[in-house]
Amino acid sequence: MSWRYLCGACRTVTEHSHVGEAYVAQREHIAAVHHGRTPEGDEVRPLTDEELGYGGGPPLPSPAYRPHHEKPGQPPSQGGPFLALMIVLVLIGWGLYSLLPR
Repeated sequence: MSWRYLCGACRTVTEHSHVGEAYVAQREHIAAVHHGRTPEGDEVRPLTDEELGYGGGPPLPSPAYRPHHEKPGQPPSQGGPFLALMIVLVLIGWGLYSLLPR
């Protein structure tokens, strides 16, 4: 389980893998920044599932996510029709340019 220390006065937040580490960070912060006085809103608490990324929020796309216009088994699109159109237009322009008198 992960733990968080939050200083209510200066909004310092640290995350720790053990509750003891969080309390040590709390004592060190209070001694160094607040001269030994505990600020209001100071707390050590476990991280929630949402904070850990285990719950809440919209689902993430699967690793095999493909846009709706791509079918499984197809390689990912690299520009598709737009790229082909640009190549054709460049070749036409190059051909027309070569016909200009010099």
